Amino acid sequence: MKEQVDLVPRMDALVNELKKCEPDIVALQENKKTHNALLMEAPYIRERYYVSEFTGQQYGFKVSLLSRFPLSSLTLYNVLSRQALVGSLVINDQTFAFGSTHLTSGNNPSRRENQIEFLYDKMKSYENAMLVGDFNYCHSNDDTSDVHLRYDYEDCWPIINNTEGFTRHNKRIDRMYLRSDIARPMRMKVVAKGTVQNAVQFKSISDHWGLCVTL
Repeated sequence: MKEQVDLVPRMDALVNELKKCEPDIVALQENKKTHNALLMEAPYIRERYYVSEFTGQQYGFKVSLLSRFPLSSLTLYNVLSRQALVGSLVINDQTFAFGSTHLTSGNNPSRRENQIEFLYDKMKSYENAMLVGDFNYCHSNDDTSDVHLRYDYEDCWPIINNTEGFTRHNKRIDRMYLRSDIARPMRMKVVAKGTVQNAVQFKSISDHWGLCVTL
């Protein structure tokens, strides 16, 4: 969401997209104070969600979690010059953690591997966990995009879809990984692909499409 162009209609469109999807948990990356302020102007967001703050996030673009339920814990991790935010809930007497992250971009597969291994290690104490966001997996042949298998996580998209699941430039850059004995992905789709009304230059909500999964 980093582009400032046409920000007001784009944030309005994001709120409308959330109304259509009605998610219990929302994970945002490349959030900024200007984006967040516009989101918080929407009654739908203020009345429905607990929204994380930017406290402690050192780097330019922030990560956020929005939850319909109060979080039992909320932890910020600085991960090799990137950030991740992990919140937890108690669901059916089990702890469930949800993480929002944005890994290093470009030709840096070993750095991304270190970042994701760090996060999987930090989240191992939770009985159930889901890590989502912009993983910047640009090329299947140079990325360690199978790291999740070593930590008993599942890549949600191919479990229930036989299509590509592209979210940017014909690549599946954004991912949702799940480790759980009580939850399974039932439906998943790419969202926020439409043209933003009243936008003049930047006619998409973001430079990435979104993902929505039902467990």
